[in-house]
Amino acid sequence: MPQLIKRLRPSSKTARYTLLITLIAAVISTTACVLGHAPDTYGVYVACLDGSNVHMILSSPTRELTHVRVSPDQQWITFTRYNHFGLNGTASEDDGYNKTEIMIARIDGTAAQTIISPTEGAGNANSSWTPDGHGLVYCSSNNPDHLPQDLVIDLKTRKISRLPTPPGMMVADPHWV
Repeated sequence: MPQLIKRLRPSSKTARYTLLITLIAAVISTTACVLGHAPDTYGVYVACLDGSNVHMILSSPTRELTHVRVSPDQQWITFTRYNHFGLNGTASEDDGYNKTEIMIARIDGTAAQTIISPTEGAGNANSSWTPDGHGLVYCSSNNPDHLPQDLVIDLKTRKISRLPTPPGMMVADPHWV
């Protein structure tokens, strides 16, 4: 099931919009079950809005990739990657947000890098771009109370700031509007 659908600028060649989606494979082939997890069990795909020209830009056989969002300049994506492995050998949202990390990659899937590292006992997830594209807002429970907070990281300086929220308010999926 798609986690995100985002319109991108029309291609000069086709004048069609591009579709960015994340998919989780519902069925793993018999061969994959014998040999291990399929290489594209979890993936981020790009396609035209009419469903044509589908191709994978990122994948993982064992770690779920979710909450993909495109930068304002449409050159980068940010996403959450799961790192807490369950009994089935995969790390997914089904096992909670423990040890999730915030990542970015170029829109074609290259230059993937961790921005906020995974931490045992805490989640860092659901990143979204700041309007200028120079930072990310995200949710983190990496604090002494292990309660979710909305944070902003400047991608150049790596300085992290907490966004104020009313006392007792639980935060989950920040978006800059």
